[in-house]
Amino acid sequence: MFLEEFTRHAVIAPITIVVIYLFYLAVIKKQIVPENLPWIGRKPGIFANLRANIAGSINNLAMFDEGYNKNGKYFVMPSLTTGPMVVLPQPQIKWLMSQPSSILDADGPQRELLSSDHTMDVPILESRDHIHALVRDLTRNLGSLTADIAEELDDAFKRTWGEDTEKWTEISPYETIMEIVAQTANRVFVGLPLCRDPIFNARCERMAQSVAAIGVFLRGVPDSLRPYDSGSFQRVITH
Repeated sequence: MFLEEFTRHAVIAPITIVVIYLFYLAVIKKQIVPENLPWIGRKPGIFANLRANIAGSINNLAMFDEGYNKNGKYFVMPSLTTGPMVVLPQPQIKWLMSQPSSILDADGPQRELLSSDHTMDVPILESRDHIHALVRDLTRNLGSLTADIAEELDDAFKRTWGEDTEKWTEISPYETIMEIVAQTANRVFVGLPLCRDPIFNARCERMAQSVAAIGVFLRGVPDSLRPYDSGSFQRVITH
């Protein structure tokens, strides 16, 4: 009896959460995109935007291809995780890159996408020191770092993919690329020998993955219900 009751609640609870989440996205949460732009994959009917966002999360590559091939101009790419995105035609990329941060700034959308106020250290985000370090210091010294980056890429690929040219080696592309990126990036940020420490790199990878996963989860939670204490989620991410 207890096992049947427990199983029933274990099934009903996740379904209820999903239904409430989809209702929130469809009815309550505002999705601000220009009304005159065509949506890829949106069909008339009830909850048209929500159905398009679900389809965009499942068939995103095919829908991207459809948008570029069918329109060739601006279009809205629906997505359940990031929300609908306005996609620009390729000739507009140069115009996009030339806009000052006072007009187009990635910081706001990124903070919203990752729910950064609840998953990261807010004082660091507000200071923008990390942005200045990347844009100013890293760019300025990129020439002197190229050799180190190339050396680390070579070491990381050999370690994860191997050097045997005679026998096939089975690998996990996603996991190995994560390791390669972590090791190479840490060569710049912390240097040798720490950048080759597997435990340190594994924790960096887990941090990046956890921030993204929890950020997407919190996007579906109404602002009034999001945790006020960002430290609660930071502890989940870092432990």
